Amino acid sequence: MTYVLIVQLVRDDSVTNGVDHESKALFTSPNLSLDLRYLSNSSDEAVPKPNITLKTECFAARGLLGDSVTSDFELEEGQSVTFVLREVGDWQYANAEHQKVANPDPERAQALGIPLATLLEATSRLRPPENPMMTQKLLDELMATTNMYWQKWVAKSCYKGRWREDVNRSALTLYVDSICELKTG
Repeated sequence: MTYVLIVQLVRDDSVTNGVDHESKALFTSPNLSLDLRYLSNSSDEAVPKPNITLKTECFAARGLLGDSVTSDFELEEGQSVTFVLREVGDWQYANAEHQKVANPDPERAQALGIPLATLLEATSRLRPPENPMMTQKLLDELMATTNMYWQKWVAKSCYKGRWREDVNRSALTLYVDSICELKTG
């Protein structure tokens, strides 16, 4: 069976224009759509956020069936980049006004006299749950929830031998791989 995979760089509506970046990668096949979003951060005000640029490349010579998305970047102390690969769900805004209010920009925040971070958090609640605004708070919550889930999952392991850590990592890998296989298979 041959899979057709379309890769595009499209406007990322989960980030505020000009604040971080403006594009995300969209991977589309006949039975699955994924997007690759990212958020860069700096924990030090004296250090700028890292500059990330996504680009599409063809690696057919390596046996890949479609285009790929790559990015070359360097990080300094205090900088981080979080990539999120997720399945794209079906969602839509109620109308054009709903879309406008749910996607604020720095100019709107300034006109309202509200800090952009506060406006982003508030308007994020107006967005469809399948398309949340990418904020550091959301990413921190997702990471904590994910870690808790996998810690609980691994805690159910009955194996107590010498290779416990290796067995647990292998089991996690097999579990995640089997879920991906079920979704795409």
